[in-house]
Amino acid sequence: MAIKVKEMRGIVVLFLVLLTSVQVFSADLHVPSEFRSIQQAVDASQDGDRIFVAPGTYTGQGFRGITFEGKALILEGSSAEDCIIDCGQMDRGFDFSHGEGAGSVIRNLQIINGVDACGS
Repeated sequence: MAIKVKEMRGIVVLFLVLLTSVQVFSADLHVPSEFRSIQQAVDASQDGDRIFVAPGTYTGQGFRGITFEGKALILEGSSAEDCIIDCGQMDRGFDFSHGEGAGSVIRNLQIINGVDACGS
């Protein structure tokens, strides 16, 4: 049973339409219910993922000096009023020096008691 050229073209066009319409869904990661710290969630994430941080005040390792490691991620707290990163005068909140771009986003977080690279 031979497939006609016209039928073959239709099959190829259908395949290409299906191939280009496939959407890549990002993962949603949650701190602290799934990951103990923001840095652990970042480490487990991939480009396009979203990290949600529950209300609370977060301190200690994994909640300061956070690096996105060049990944395009959205990090979002519940609100800046009730989602606080307290650096405890030990480090900055975030370090964006690994090639992050416009796809690396932080919103709805309050960062307090951070220090810059010069220690102030």
